Amino acid sequence: MVNHYDAIAIGAHPDDVEAVMGGTLAKLIDKGRSVLMVDLCDGEPARHAPPGERAAQAARAAEILGAHRMTLSLRDRMIQDTIPARLELARLIRIHRPSYVFTTLGSGIHPDHKAVTDIVVNGVFYARSRNGAKFREVRCFPGQIRMKSAARSLGIAEWSRPGRFSISR
Repeated sequence: MVNHYDAIAIGAHPDDVEAVMGGTLAKLIDKGRSVLMVDLCDGEPARHAPPGERAAQAARAAEILGAHRMTLSLRDRMIQDTIPARLELARLIRIHRPSYVFTTLGSGIHPDHKAVTDIVVNGVFYARSRNGAKFREVRCFPGQIRMKSAARSLGIAEWSRPGRFSISR
């Protein structure tokens, strides 16, 4: 795994990141940007798949996209915005020094999806706080509300209407 990534995309479970922004990641990678996909947990036990199936599918998705992927050690259905979770994410950001951090917008009924948004936003804050200006350039984009500005600043998409991207290759 490389040390530096241009972007880190973080989801609660395997398949969250590619479901929410797989097209954006593909476009970033096509433009030569390096991407790390991070799952906070392994998604086990999966409701509709045998053990290990979700991890295999996630690895294959990252391979198809041309991204790297890693899974942290939090537990499915028990993810919470805690100081240790924030610090683990801040440590990851400091190690890989991305310019952009993406995450899902905490909505829906699954509590893990709400927690990931808070963990990432707070983790970016912690990463920026250490050594001052060294990490201030990290930009955090939680959910589609901020995807408009992210896409424009990356030069990868035109915003066509609320909730829609026009991504061309």
